[in-house]
Amino acid sequence: MIILYGLPLVKIVFCTLFLILGQCAVSGLVVDRGNFETRLTDMRLGRGKMFKVYHGGSKREIPLKEVNTILIDPTATLTVDNELYFSADITLKNNNRLKSLDKDQTVSTKAFISVQDAIIVRNKNENFSIGLDEVLRITVR
Repeated sequence: MIILYGLPLVKIVFCTLFLILGQCAVSGLVVDRGNFETRLTDMRLGRGKMFKVYHGGSKREIPLKEVNTILIDPTATLTVDNELYFSADITLKNNNRLKSLDKDQTVSTKAFISVQDAIIVRNKNENFSIGLDEVLRITVR
């Protein structure tokens, strides 16, 4: 048996895998436009791991695991490359914020999130899917 700093190598590998796998599972709260709240574990995006965001005149992608909260305003829309975007106020885990809900902003300074995706949960206990066009708020833990 190999021992590193007083711990067996098997235990170190197991703990490392547990930490990596634990960080991959994203849980949180989704509120739809009817104010119905759904708590989710192992939350994912249907088309990948990143939200598509249009901000400051260019597109970027933000990983779901880096998001703290997203507030979506479906009354302000934008179409970019045949994709529908709703105005959004996005706060990241590092406390950076992409704002869209301030009154004096122009389209070039607002943040918009693509709603051509869905939040999904698929496991043996539950199946849940909601299109981003039906979401009012997402909070990620």
